[in-house]
Amino acid sequence: MLDSISKDLNRPWEDPMPESGERHLAQELTGVGLSAYDMPEWKKDAYGKTITFGQRSKLSIQEQRQSSGKTTQITQIHLTEPEGAILLFLTGQEEIDFACQSLRKNEGIRIFDPAPPGKGKVVVATNIAEASLTIDGIFYVIDPGNEMPPTTIPEIQRINLAMTTLNMKAMGINDLLSFDFMDPPSSQAIISAMEQLYSLGALDEEGLLTKLGRKMAEFPLDPPLSNMPREKHAQADQKRAKFFQPEGDHLTLLAVYEAWKAKKFSGPWCFENFVQSQSLRRAQDVRKQLLIMDNVGKNFTKIRKAITAGFFFHAARKDPQEGYRTFVENQPVYIHPSSALFQRQPGWVIYHELVMTTKDQYMREVIVIDLKWLVGLNHFMTDIMSS
Repeated sequence: MLDSISKDLNRPWEDPMPESGERHLAQELTGVGLSAYDMPEWKKDAYGKTITFGQRSKLSIQEQRQSSGKTTQITQIHLTEPEGAILLFLTGQEEIDFACQSLRKNEGIRIFDPAPPGKGKVVVATNIAEASLTIDGIFYVIDPGNEMPPTTIPEIQRINLAMTTLNMKAMGINDLLSFDFMDPPSSQAIISAMEQLYSLGALDEEGLLTKLGRKMAEFPLDPPLSNMPREKHAQADQKRAKFFQPEGDHLTLLAVYEAWKAKKFSGPWCFENFVQSQSLRRAQDVRKQLLIMDNVGKNFTKIRKAITAGFFFHAARKDPQEGYRTFVENQPVYIHPSSALFQRQPGWVIYHELVMTTKDQYMREVIVIDLKWLVGLNHFMTDIMSS
């Protein structure tokens, strides 16, 4: 670990938020440079005088990973030890999903909620969370050994490439097998993706994009979902239009969440309204954490100002000729047809991301802003305004 630290630093990093009258060095916080028997004072205070880390397994790390010992340990702690939440560290999403399925079926992980009476709470997280999570009530920690591969497998080599292939075809990149990927996926993965697109009618016999495929590429959905029957498309558009908010897409998404909340977070409601329940549950978990920091309620202006403060560099102004111009680089862009603002075309907007097609660039997740919110926001915007 010492070899990974830059050698050109003149002094150790210091804690920017120390207690009154003291400054903690990074070595104290991480344990770098300490002997095996030394421990910072703050750790001693946290653990108490008798330092114990539970029973040490006699199995090797590999044997532990191949067994179901982690969830068995959780059960043993829950049944035999005094009451207290359990924190289980694992190395990746796949292991976390498997452990959660073993412990609790079809329920979200509500790490900040107290456990119901007579039940225990188990928090399953990656080791990275060890430095970022602060959860009340944790009494037991299970760490299987922190064994991780030397390098992370690139995402493009782990996912289904149907969506990626469809988007590349839409951009005019047809020879994917010869394309110079930074981290090339396997040829079989690309071929399987093209076979799936061919079966959906998105590609013709020569592997070129069909008219249907070009239409499918406009949808922010996986190809099987974007190939639903036309009547389903029309029905989905009608359902989506019910949630449109005049201020923009971010508040439209908030309206969807509030409607789901009013239905007691119902799964069937998601199916009826063509909404992905998994995405809403992820939003629910994130929202709980944000509400701990700041509860803005239904103050839409405050929400829009907050988005402006974070995404000011994605501002765009209405072009008198057509479409919009990005404020920073003056690029021509257009509001995506799926946006709640597609028919409105307000004067100033902020977008979340740009989607490039063979012809134009489209703004996704667009919200209406006031120009005066940008004036004097920071030195970056002040310099652009003055120039």
